[in-house]
Amino acid sequence: MTERDAWLALASASGVGETIFWGLVAAHGGAAEALRAVASGWKPRDDELRITRPTRAAIVSAFREPGTVARRVNELGLWTVTPLDTGFPLRLRDIDPPPATIFGWGDVAGLSAQRTVAVVGTRRPTLDGRTLAARIATRLVAADAVVVSGLAIGIDGAAHAATVGAGGRTVAVIGGGHAHPGPRAHRALSRDIVESGGAIVSEHAPDTLP
Repeated sequence: MTERDAWLALASASGVGETIFWGLVAAHGGAAEALRAVASGWKPRDDELRITRPTRAAIVSAFREPGTVARRVNELGLWTVTPLDTGFPLRLRDIDPPPATIFGWGDVAGLSAQRTVAVVGTRRPTLDGRTLAARIATRLVAADAVVVSGLAIGIDGAAHAATVGAGGRTVAVIGGGHAHPGPRAHRALSRDIVESGGAIVSEHAPDTLP
């Protein structure tokens, strides 16, 4: 079991949020040792690290099959970055605690752009709303900003499409794993985002449902 595989496995175990993840890593000096400890029956003294039975079972399963998430990452052609990597976005490092892992397609550099602006909104916009979102995105491209949105139908899609159309870069942050990368209607848009130098990213393991 490599430390990287263990890191992905622990971070992706059901019920393991950022507090539990970082608490376990701090308590045991790494993800691999944390998996071994929990699988061996270790129990935390800190109330903040209270681990429920389902979560403990998920961690034990991750210990037994630590390479499962890493294999899915490879199968889907994803990259991963963690706070241990130099490519981890500086702004995300300022979050306490930071995300344990970011999964993605495309260019990770978009996450660390000097100018990033989020354009998000309703899934059922008016024509005027859709037009305004596209106009805002186009102007942001002219200002050399990376447009961030959520790949949802509606305002999100309009912002992504306008950014790509204007020759800019856009980052889509999806609410599930990359095996479920947003609406089917946006599959072509997803390819355009990646091919134009943008990225599709998630904090969730590849098979997580939105």
